[in-house]
Amino acid sequence: MKIHLLKSAFILYLVFNIQYSASAQQDPQYTQYMFNMLAINPAYAGSRDVVSATALYRRQWWGVDGAPQTMTFSADMPIRKEKIGVGIVASNDRLGRLGVSNLSGYFSYRIKVHSRGTLAFGITGGGSFYSTDFNNIRLSEDPSASASDPAFQQYASVQPLVGGGVYYSTDRFYVGFSAPNLLSYNLVRATETESSAKKFQHVFLMAGYVFPLTEVLTLKPSGLVKWVMGAPTQMDLNAQLWFYDKMSAGLSARTDGGGRYLSSLSILLELQATENIRIGYAYDFPFNNTRRLSYNTHEIMIRYEMGFRNKKMISPRYF
Repeated sequence: MKIHLLKSAFILYLVFNIQYSASAQQDPQYTQYMFNMLAINPAYAGSRDVVSATALYRRQWWGVDGAPQTMTFSADMPIRKEKIGVGIVASNDRLGRLGVSNLSGYFSYRIKVHSRGTLAFGITGGGSFYSTDFNNIRLSEDPSASASDPAFQQYASVQPLVGGGVYYSTDRFYVGFSAPNLLSYNLVRATETESSAKKFQHVFLMAGYVFPLTEVLTLKPSGLVKWVMGAPTQMDLNAQLWFYDKMSAGLSARTDGGGRYLSSLSILLELQATENIRIGYAYDFPFNNTRRLSYNTHEIMIRYEMGFRNKKMISPRYF
């Protein structure tokens, strides 16, 4: 079998058995989800009480051609005396020859429960654009040969995106529940009656707390539980130790199979560079079968905030 066919088959395996399989995470996956929660919970919009913009880039299996990479930009702010939050998220997720681009608007309504707590209800709406590009795949040593196999044909689809969530937070605690996209739909139809690729709903439960240890050290544990129809429950468990409220180091463990085995372990680093700028970095060590491909998975985040005016800023803003 020719080398080009082997490479193409490997890419197709990734696309249709990882990205679209019901047994896998289909939406973009983030290790630093705690710094990018607008992408997974629309009720988070406006919760930081300032204009906040975040950019995140994730590259899995560095060195493997066609490996997953994700770019996300989000921005949100409170309006109407901080009773309403609005935001936008744009993302591009690539895996092999498959590209998925999302653009969504976010709206939240925020209620002061008591002097320190806020309960928010959020909705999101937008669209997802799916596309494949097999133009450069060769199935033969003959340069003039074309990809006539139906599996290698071009594919494009635009699908609606509608979701909702609930988010409660104080200065030291947060908990949320969300379904960023409530819709399920067929993506690729193998026959007129059978679909070979489907999109399923994702449901998230998140929580975190801040424990002051000393005047110098603060501990921030957090967790995320993810459900996808027909797939094992996945959990992210994290702990970060803050130094002087300016920098932190921590670990994140991801489990699969309903929490029965460890999927990956990550190092988390974060720096509050200035009052306005925060930088985060994550390095993942896989423990599943992907460790045979590469150990190099990197994720970098930068956040810029403005509009503090004269009100006191929590330093750092933990959530």
